[in-house]
Amino acid sequence: MLKSPYKHPPIYPDGEHPRLMLRQKDIARIKENLSHPENKRAYEMWQRVLKTNLTQFYDEINNGGYASIVYMYVEAKALECLLFDKEKEAKELIAFTMKIAERATKEDAEVFKKAKIMASRFIGHILFACAQVYDWLHKYITEEQKTEFIDIMEKLASLQEVEYPPEHKWNAPFTGHSNEAEIIKNLLGFSIAVYDERPDVYEYIAGKIFEQYYEAYQVQFAGGFHHQGSGYGPFRLAYLLWTQLLVYSMSGKKPLREEVDYICDSFYYMLRPDGESIRLGDDCLEEKGGFSLKHPFVIPMFLAGALTGNSHYRKYYEENIVDDYFVPTRYGYDFYRAGGGAFGEGTFTPVVHLIWNRYTEPYEAEPYGKIKYFPSPSGYTFYKNEETETIVMLKVGENWGGCHEHLDAGSFQIFHKGILASDSGTYDLWGTQQHFGYTMQTVAHNCITVLDPDAPKEVKYLYRSVPNGGGARIPNDGEQPYTIEEYLTTFKLATVISHKESEDLIELVGDLTPAYEHSCEKVTRKFTFRPNDGQYGILTVEDDITSKNPMAEKQFHLHIQEEPEINGNEFIIKHKGGMLKGKVIAPLNAKIEAIGGEGKRYYVAGQFLENDSGLPDSKECGWGQIIVTATENNKDEKFVIELEIMDRE
Repeated sequence: MLKSPYKHPPIYPDGEHPRLMLRQKDIARIKENLSHPENKRAYEMWQRVLKTNLTQFYDEINNGGYASIVYMYVEAKALECLLFDKEKEAKELIAFTMKIAERATKEDAEVFKKAKIMASRFIGHILFACAQVYDWLHKYITEEQKTEFIDIMEKLASLQEVEYPPEHKWNAPFTGHSNEAEIIKNLLGFSIAVYDERPDVYEYIAGKIFEQYYEAYQVQFAGGFHHQGSGYGPFRLAYLLWTQLLVYSMSGKKPLREEVDYICDSFYYMLRPDGESIRLGDDCLEEKGGFSLKHPFVIPMFLAGALTGNSHYRKYYEENIVDDYFVPTRYGYDFYRAGGGAFGEGTFTPVVHLIWNRYTEPYEAEPYGKIKYFPSPSGYTFYKNEETETIVMLKVGENWGGCHEHLDAGSFQIFHKGILASDSGTYDLWGTQQHFGYTMQTVAHNCITVLDPDAPKEVKYLYRSVPNGGGARIPNDGEQPYTIEEYLTTFKLATVISHKESEDLIELVGDLTPAYEHSCEKVTRKFTFRPNDGQYGILTVEDDITSKNPMAEKQFHLHIQEEPEINGNEFIIKHKGGMLKGKVIAPLNAKIEAIGGEGKRYYVAGQFLENDSGLPDSKECGWGQIIVTATENNKDEKFVIELEIMDRE
């Protein structure tokens, strides 16, 4: 028995017997869903899974292996038995599931030998499928089987990376793997399923989630934006929405603030006309597993649509869902090749669609406006004009979450018929000197750097030393925050001073002093975008810097896809059908140079880092950058850069 140390009272199941993903009253609705036109493809794929010949996987199963389709079959068959009271088949499925799950708990199980760190995701999928069988077919399980089944599930739980009970220090409610499926989906689902026999499991797991995770999420996502960016943002948001749906479908109550349900609004503004996304943080959606993935927000859009009924989310999902999301055609061990990118291991299946589609009554949402501000602790303003194919992203970024978020407080990006002011990082190069020393650092973004000549030549980032590029300080040496207090203090890098939005003027002002407190007394950045000036708008970026050492080198960085043209204090940036005409208004005697090209893309404080991963550069790492350097040794310095958005021709 688990003794819960948590005092926060969790939401309890609604009804005599708790249900996982549904309540008794939902069964009639789910049966109707089977023939609803919106569910035609999901129903067909469900039937395909039910007809899967599992004999080809028996050797693997007997060796304690993992094939996602096997556990998708277990889930699909459990739902069929639940809906149509198939007692004989239910009992057979219970015995089969217990047998294969128990084999996965053995020390010599192949799942661990082959999968290494991904084993946690595989084991989690097995655990959740077991929970579905236990819960949905509860009335067919004997008392003896219940004890054995729960024992198997507890062993599976202990094999996840977060362990069981999940009390590692790094099981923090901000970033990291513990904010994926392991705790807030798999362990929560397991605790709901065994509630009748083992309420102590629910008291412990739900108690931890409500007291630690949900309280942190209420702070973290108040701005309606996911700080982990365009790759890990949608992936980890999927599990935030899963935990919201699990509690909501069990109790009729939503534990997380409403902003979480609508984080997908930010994905609309991040979506580019080419079907891909504005790059933020470690983007793992462009080349992972050797294939590109357009329309990366399909799964969180479905889950958010289930929670809200919002027509924008439902439409995006319906237009971009592909069969590989339903049933992965690649049954190998490469997690990133299963399920259309980073959404394998039971995150989305035909059964999930059939249970939760139209869970909330659909409604027609108001059209999106061209301008959207995401408040504290996010501090983003987006301008998106679909007619002109223009996106301008302005970021203050008050709090840093570590992990796959970059040190890019005060950054901006511009897309117009092509990438004009870009972000260059991708997750494929994780762990390399180039990635930790350049891609994740301020110098790789459209930000300022202030490099004190007396500062150390290297700084620590996680488990290695990297060049000091003069960027934002690295909270906790790159480790993630562990408490709300730490997140709001040590990991605070900026504050939004003011923001304004109108048809003619967008203004966002941020105090970036906390990010540069090691090198500066004060740093502010002001964005002013006039969408109706020039051809397609003019963005003016103003930086006011007061450095501690007047001799500190102060630079403005602008990252680009093609080699630029520089003429005096003006420059031209081109990419595909777009062009950016730039002008350095201040400092008056600035040095303007372009650094890039083969072998010179990853430039940090006078040195070029190599891509030592053995993998090709990301397709959007770009040509390099324009660097504007203040040439006078002033303690107070001001940068004013004007950027006009134009067509290439």
